[in-house]
Amino acid sequence: MDPILLSDVNTADEDPSLEESTVGINEAPAGAATAAATVAATAAATAAAAVDVSTEASLDVRLLERSRVVKKAAPLHLPASGEVLVPEEIGQTLLRSLKTADEVAIDRCLSLLEFLFKQQPEEVKQRLNTIPDESGQNALHIAAFSSSAGTIRRLLELGADPLLAEPVLGHLPVHRACTRRMGAGPVVLALISGTVGESTVLSQDEAEYIPFWTAAEERNISAMEALLTLLPDAQLTYKNSARKGDTVLHHVARRKELNMIKTLIMSGAAINTANLDGQTVTHIVAATGQVDALEFLLSQRHAQQLDLDLTDSVRHPKQLPM
Repeated sequence: MDPILLSDVNTADEDPSLEESTVGINEAPAGAATAAATVAATAAATAAAAVDVSTEASLDVRLLERSRVVKKAAPLHLPASGEVLVPEEIGQTLLRSLKTADEVAIDRCLSLLEFLFKQQPEEVKQRLNTIPDESGQNALHIAAFSSSAGTIRRLLELGADPLLAEPVLGHLPVHRACTRRMGAGPVVLALISGTVGESTVLSQDEAEYIPFWTAAEERNISAMEALLTLLPDAQLTYKNSARKGDTVLHHVARRKELNMIKTLIMSGAAINTANLDGQTVTHIVAATGQVDALEFLLSQRHAQQLDLDLTDSVRHPKQLPM
């Protein structure tokens, strides 16, 4: 039914029949005055109710159009999926809402997807995993960078794939989470929970960075701590073949990141691990004149049995100039 509009409510000036009946009432005997007044009051109340209905209905229509989530769509016919009414733009609407951090719109989109998931789970999964933004990121990538851990969990429950990489840098959602400035820890934990957690923490991007490398490069301590709840030894000893077999400890030493060197060693990174050139972290800090870092490594000599006689392709650390 179309909403009742103010223009649909006629007045006495616009309706001759109403005018005539009004004249008749005015000329009626006094005994009919009360009845006429009752009729007029009833008509006024009906008109007022129509105005209220019109206003409320128009407001509802505007709100629904603004959300774009309930836009009318034709039935989608997909193989082995049956027929289901799914708003055509719900995937793009969700992406836009995640980018703008519009929590109300995000919740509205997810609530609709959760309803549809009960009937058409495969269709919902497809929309979450195959509708990217202009840079190739899907909903989980965007949420990993800007949304809450609760939103991440809802997306995962709907079938969002944490192992899907975006096409430019090869980042998984967890790589994106490691670059956020706030709230990284809980989001990373949400992304690595479940059956694919171990595969997630050891997945490489195009530069052969596992997420732990990304977190260390971003100095993201909370993300690093979250990642180390799974396979800590495998992450700390992972050697990047694109970086001469460097471990993450070698990597931060080349960047002269003293605090990160300390953090990694205190987290269990091995001081004596060598890369493909035979270099340990000690070779790197000595060759680049990092006195404070070398002093710290020497302070860990007994705890980790620091070996200053390990030789790289040319020299051992004691032969390097400082």
